[in-house]
Amino acid sequence: MLESKKLNEAICIVDQVVECHSCGLVQQYPEVNHGELVACHRCGLELFRHPLSRQWAVPFAFAISSVILYLMMVSFPLLSVNIYGRTNSLGILNGSIEFMHQSLGSVGALVGLVVVVFPIVIIGLILSILYYSRFTILPSFFPRLLHLYRLLRPWSMIEVYILGVFVAYTKLVGMAYVQIDYSLYAMVLLMISMSITDASTDFATLWERCAINKTMVYRHKQVEVGHYHSDILPENDYLASCECCGLVFKTDTSIHEDEHIGTCPRCGKNIHKRKPNSLNRSLALLITAFVFYIPANLYPIMSTTMMGRVSSHQIFGGVVELWQSQMIPLALLVFVASIAVPVLKISGIGLMIAASIMRSKKWLVMRSKLFRVITFIGRWSMIDVFMISILIALIHFDALATVHAHVGILMFAAVVVVTIFAADTFDPRLMWDYAKMNDSQTGQTKADNN
Repeated sequence: MLESKKLNEAICIVDQVVECHSCGLVQQYPEVNHGELVACHRCGLELFRHPLSRQWAVPFAFAISSVILYLMMVSFPLLSVNIYGRTNSLGILNGSIEFMHQSLGSVGALVGLVVVVFPIVIIGLILSILYYSRFTILPSFFPRLLHLYRLLRPWSMIEVYILGVFVAYTKLVGMAYVQIDYSLYAMVLLMISMSITDASTDFATLWERCAINKTMVYRHKQVEVGHYHSDILPENDYLASCECCGLVFKTDTSIHEDEHIGTCPRCGKNIHKRKPNSLNRSLALLITAFVFYIPANLYPIMSTTMMGRVSSHQIFGGVVELWQSQMIPLALLVFVASIAVPVLKISGIGLMIAASIMRSKKWLVMRSKLFRVITFIGRWSMIDVFMISILIALIHFDALATVHAHVGILMFAAVVVVTIFAADTFDPRLMWDYAKMNDSQTGQTKADNN
């Protein structure tokens, strides 16, 4: 009996508590009604929300709509061009196939994954989640569905592709007659439908409904899991949270930032105080991105052949062309997405790593918000990749007019993907840890309820 009590005290779940994954603040939160959200008391990050509508039918209806719109998107052309009586149409997969024909199969595979494969996987996952959420007892694999959805959702880039279509359209109207087909409207509606599905699904409640096992692997041993009930939270050194489902745990000994303390009894994922070896991995990825970024700007990303005249285009050259054509808002959009955003990501995360190593306390809240901006805008740099995939698929009329992709776009796509991984690997809580802002009870407060 005494041994059982000791096991229960080894690791406990701290109820009604959440850790901010932006600043590391562990905080209690009040009861949250539908239509309200819980925000971090210190850095303002939205921790979770309950949608306004409680009806399961609302997200399910939009998810079904997404399936129909997706089928329309992949079944019909998006655009058609006519040059001197010769016509080509753009299907959703044509850009990926043309990249492969031009010996840039890795870029073609990337475009196919984020525009064709991941969106239908995401739709299938949310339909499965909503279907099984109607069960009184959720199946044991339900947490895996939630985790996969959270992991893959950012890689569905329908909205970014739509902007790529818009940029390509402005380039095409100067050389051909362009017709927008119904499938493009279906793509726009698909983007809206998927966004509404996300906003109306109560993921926080679904996680709360997932069963929590009574035992778990804790420091290589199977132990019973207790529950900690107290208005006074333990010291931060004894707390760790599951990055997947959000459960907060209190241990009987202090936890090192890279230590693997066990597996979560709710979702089965590994529990660490912080992301393992975060700074070193992020720095290595940033250096890799910088190495790719140099040839991405030096080498042409595409070349255009018009009536026998060949012209090469670099990333910055495309911005200049749009500016000279008096398309100033579009030029600014491409400049921000293709030049400013990669530079911001590489320099911004690099400065955060340096500030963490120097244990700087300056502008911590601003740095946390900047990191969230970097994470959000990172994938929008794919606009140039999508734009070129559209141009090479539409403009191939032999000597009359042809667009070829070049190695510069491969380098640029690598920059985008590597910087996304660098942002995902970096743990912004370390900025606050190294500044010693998470060492005392001062950080353990009630969360804001808005």
